[in-house]
Amino acid sequence: MHDERKIIDLPSKVTTALSTTLVTDEYNAQQEYINEMFPFTHKVTFCLFDQTGEQQHIIDSFRPDPKSSSFQKPRCDMNIASGIPKFVSLDKIQQQNNRYIKENTMFIKVMVDFENLPKTMIPFAVGLNPGLPTYCQQRMIQQEIERRVQLQSQKKLTSNAVTTNSNLSISNQ
Repeated sequence: MHDERKIIDLPSKVTTALSTTLVTDEYNAQQEYINEMFPFTHKVTFCLFDQTGEQQHIIDSFRPDPKSSSFQKPRCDMNIASGIPKFVSLDKIQQQNNRYIKENTMFIKVMVDFENLPKTMIPFAVGLNPGLPTYCQQRMIQQEIERRVQLQSQKKLTSNAVTTNSNLSISNQ
């Protein structure tokens, strides 16, 4: 199989940036709730998927600056793009047989966090099937959060029981 990508000699510090752009469409004027969305302040997470199955995804997030014109309601077709200027080094994705590009294709997932998702949940959310409807993904994330809270509570109870038993053993001696 012949790899058609062209490898360009660039300095090793060159990186790939990912950015978002807020755009207008014909329906914005018709939707009253659109005005409530600005300035846009929700955290945006990008995930470059590892296609080897080893799940060494590259994940980075940014929280928009509400004072930046990039995140205000667009006054023309689109705002100025803004995002993560140094998402991944070009060296990492230009290597032959790298884990992020297979058959000249890379997959990047963009997640907008409308729910203030805990940082520890991002790997779980990234791992969900992107073909699932958003409401299903949100329900699965909420169930996982609840499961983790329950596990944490059980660990605390077990830890307290062990401590109490240890204290009883010491005082009985």
